[in-house]
Amino acid sequence: MIRKAVEDDLSRVMEIVAQAVQEMQKEGNDQWDTNYPARADFARDIQEATLFVWDDAGSIQGVLCLGERQPAEYQGVCWQTKEPCFVIRRMAVAMEARRNGIGRGMMAFAQEYALAKGVHDIRTNTYSRNPRMNRLFEACGYTFVGHISFKGRAFLFNCYEKQF
Repeated sequence: MIRKAVEDDLSRVMEIVAQAVQEMQKEGNDQWDTNYPARADFARDIQEATLFVWDDAGSIQGVLCLGERQPAEYQGVCWQTKEPCFVIRRMAVAMEARRNGIGRGMMAFAQEYALAKGVHDIRTNTYSRNPRMNRLFEACGYTFVGHISFKGRAFLFNCYEKQF
């Protein structure tokens, strides 16, 4: 079940993020590190009611930020539409829960959530050196729409959009 995150979830969310950072570093991917994303980022997401968790019988297995706020870097991207959209940010699945469909399930949830709010467009981005997320977005029907520089990283971020 996917539900809105609460403050009591923050410790587990940060455990999942630490696992993701460790895995990314092993793969030569510096998209996330010990500074970003920070606990304060997720606390703000909870306050804004944009943080969701995949809760499997009381065990949090995934995290997803889904909101309407777009990063300033998105202004230069040639998006497919100017209509209202939701943005997926800061998504991760616990190491022990990977390959169980949670990533795809969270992507499906994002689309259902947007539709329920009358929105037919989702935007997102991921580091060009993050093959797992790039494959997930493509497998879920997202279209590559361009690149941005982000968070002072050496490589570009790929931007994706899905209209439905």
